[in-house]
Amino acid sequence: MTTWRSLEEAGGWDFIWFAVDDDGHVAAFTTAGHTLLPEFVASVDMFADLFDTVEQLPVRGTARAMQPLDDAGRYDDWENLAVRGLHAYDAEQAHGDAPARLVLRAVYVPSTAVHATDFPTPARRTLEACHLPGVRFASTPILWAAGPPR
Repeated sequence: MTTWRSLEEAGGWDFIWFAVDDDGHVAAFTTAGHTLLPEFVASVDMFADLFDTVEQLPVRGTARAMQPLDDAGRYDDWENLAVRGLHAYDAEQAHGDAPARLVLRAVYVPSTAVHATDFPTPARRTLEACHLPGVRFASTPILWAAGPPR
């Protein structure tokens, strides 16, 4: 089970964090300015080098949209992640009672998923510390994150 916490320095930033599922596949999550993150996200800077590595990955396949895409939105960032083999999720605040809850929805999924072992050693070490136990991205279009009681 993943422990979620508030990382206040992430407030207002739309940054990307990464995780590995039980199959070793990699996903990228955009925060949409939310601060509820897995405990393994130590700072907003911890994924900078990994993001640079992801941008250099070759195109591995196609990307399939997992939700209706309206004409007003820009989805190319998620699509670019998915064609490189990453499952691409976006965050939104869940409405309701305490504790704080966040919904992570798959925007695009890859036709050919990248595995953590496909990354060079420094990036692979970062990913190894970012496991979401009990999750398989290929069969999990929605993840729920619950924060500590308020």
